[in-house]
Amino acid sequence: MRLSNKHSNTQAVSFADFKGGFNCTSAQEMIESNELAQCLNMDVDTSSGLLKVVDGNKNIFTPPAGTSIKSLIYDKINKIWLVVDISNKVYTINLTAEIPVLSATIGTLTGALFPVYAAWESGVLIASGGHLQYYDGTALTTLSASPAVCTEVYIKSGRVLANDLTAGNESNIYWSATGDETTWSDDSNDDSTSKWLEVGYKDGGKIIAFVPMSADVLVIKNNKCVYRVTGEYPNWTVVEISRNVDCSARLGYYPEGTSVYILGNGRMQYLDTSQFYGDIKAADVGTKVSTKLSALDLDNPRMIYVPPLNQVWIPLQQRYVLVYDCTTKSFFQRRFVQEGIIDVVSVGTTIFIVRPSSICKVVPHLGYDNGEKMMWRFAGKRLISSDDFLLKRASVNITPHFDTLIEGNIKVGGIMFPLPTPYMAYRVWHNYSRIYHNRRHVMGANERSYNLYESGQDVYENFRTCLSQLFTGI
Repeated sequence: MRLSNKHSNTQAVSFADFKGGFNCTSAQEMIESNELAQCLNMDVDTSSGLLKVVDGNKNIFTPPAGTSIKSLIYDKINKIWLVVDISNKVYTINLTAEIPVLSATIGTLTGALFPVYAAWESGVLIASGGHLQYYDGTALTTLSASPAVCTEVYIKSGRVLANDLTAGNESNIYWSATGDETTWSDDSNDDSTSKWLEVGYKDGGKIIAFVPMSADVLVIKNNKCVYRVTGEYPNWTVVEISRNVDCSARLGYYPEGTSVYILGNGRMQYLDTSQFYGDIKAADVGTKVSTKLSALDLDNPRMIYVPPLNQVWIPLQQRYVLVYDCTTKSFFQRRFVQEGIIDVVSVGTTIFIVRPSSICKVVPHLGYDNGEKMMWRFAGKRLISSDDFLLKRASVNITPHFDTLIEGNIKVGGIMFPLPTPYMAYRVWHNYSRIYHNRRHVMGANERSYNLYESGQDVYENFRTCLSQLFTGI
């Protein structure tokens, strides 16, 4: 039955689709109805557009006193993790163990840069600003014949690709011998030996990063030029595709199919490389969050792809992380409670958040960040008029998408709604605590369900108590 209404021009306003994401550059009155003027620790269900609180995380490893984590590397071939500390020492660890423990150090990185790595044969190849290194599951070996100042590593067609920032070599790409990461000498009479290629002859730029594409390699240089390397030796070609793309750092990009997102100076650019010839204009896709992009974490400027969420995380200052949802093509924002993140590593559907003092695992429907309650906030479009509004009725609905155990208020106009607690069964699966012979009531005086997931409340005895009180009343 419809509610009665004596005003003929009453208008119902509903906000239920927020796929437009975070917009902090326009006034709150000027944003679209599916956008957010404020967003903290919230994103959307990509299928429905409904707003939800992000999943929290719990600590699974704390390094020994005096040790600070710099990076986490996952060797998917040996199914082991490598931990790099701030002194560039490398350790192994099994994060699936009940109590993860660091091994003795297995070596030290040859460079001081944030390491990048690529799977190769029996382990991983690591580039950190010195010679390449190879971990084969048992030992960390330095490839002394590899480029001396290598910051990038990539595998293509059975060869290792690397760069060399030694003076005079900053525009060169080096290919190892076919199937041999230790051989980097060129024999012009043997096509399978090591080869090198200068990208952007005399253009005055230095290689910042390689972008691995499906069949080609994009090369980003610090003079705003981007090149595409296609084919294999000796039939390779170099094509300049743009001269107006600034890249903030060697880790400030994310490839998506035949295109790439690149972090620039206060902006995020989208370069569609499906066009093969001619200068390609980069589109600025970060205009809605340009003020946030200007606050990049200058010590760790990077784009981190998180496959289970299909999101790209961009660390900002003050523990903020700008989130780009690759499904909705919109932005959201997180903020961590204790300290900012330095990396995010995904293994299957499991997400590990790496910080200097801890490694945490993301847990669905957990409203805590490493043991501390997460704060959440959002604000939608503000409606304005030349006349006053008569707000006759307002309501807030919570769906299962809003199922993280949270508390707070939602304000509509001048009315404050306490967040209703959904009546749902709390988890008892994987809970080994006893509930038998516990006479504490499941339902309290405030009519809110107690959490059975971490308690041992006796449902059986409570049921008997309820029945006894019922028949006594009769």
